[in-house]
Amino acid sequence: MLVVVLLGGGAWALTRDDGTADDAAAATTTTVAPTTTTLPEPVELQLEAVGVRGPDPFTDSVAVAEVAVATDVSLTDGTTPDGETNADGTQPGLYGGTRSESCNTVALVEFLQANPDKAAAWASVFGIGVEAIPDFVAGLTPVVLRVDTRVTNHGFGAGTPTAYQAVLQSGTAVLVDRTGVPRVKCNCGNPLAEPGALPTSLSDAAAAGVLTTSGTAWDGFDPTGVVIVTGGASPLNDFTVVDVTTGETYTTASGSVVTTTTTAPPTTRPPTTRPPTTRPPTTTPPTTYEFDPENPCGMRPGPRTPRATC
Repeated sequence: MLVVVLLGGGAWALTRDDGTADDAAAATTTTVAPTTTTLPEPVELQLEAVGVRGPDPFTDSVAVAEVAVATDVSLTDGTTPDGETNADGTQPGLYGGTRSESCNTVALVEFLQANPDKAAAWASVFGIGVEAIPDFVAGLTPVVLRVDTRVTNHGFGAGTPTAYQAVLQSGTAVLVDRTGVPRVKCNCGNPLAEPGALPTSLSDAAAAGVLTTSGTAWDGFDPTGVVIVTGGASPLNDFTVVDVTTGETYTTASGSVVTTTTTAPPTTRPPTTRPPTTRPPTTTPPTTYEFDPENPCGMRPGPRTPRATC
């Protein structure tokens, strides 16, 4: 199977896809109650190939690079009652990694903080408050899909999240929670949830003519090969993933780095008002004269006055 890993350009803060542990990130528990609903016929699916953001994306892309590799996945969980392949999200090797930044969680959080209306809609999908978004994202792990995966995707329209069923192509960069369920699609920031239950399998729906799709199918797309990811019984502190470049298996700590820069408001000091300086008035004593018989003018100056000139 050929996997194309979508990652968008840019230099970003490190995530936990580099194989190193982060105790604070691992300690963060991110769990969301399953929200599976039964879908009516006809079954409508949006096909989203690698690089396709889908309708009404929530955010700018926060994926980081693009790599094409050949890989193969062996699933052990069998099938769901409606015939789709089911995979435990904690299964070793289900996801791939790049040993570096596959999804920029810092940019995701900062975008949502800068757009309060989108942040409120985004948080509502997970039943959390806007103030909890940084901690929630810190509990998600950046990985790369290694199988075509069906999810409930959410666009942003008219101020609210708009849910729709989608199949994400293998190679798409996503964030998963500690039970392995995809929660965010990185190239659009869209929140993800468990897929709705089908009245029949995708292959049966296609054969019966009740399966409608939008978007462009990729080479190798097969409705019978689409996987549903269910949460593992025990949250993981470490995921075992496959290097999408070398095919080697390695361990990456769960969680991601979310460190945003907050600019403190400038400190405003009240103006300093100085009282006016008041000096006592300078009083010049009056000039006095007294009679001087020897002065031709008949007067002589008193103290501190020059002699008068007659």
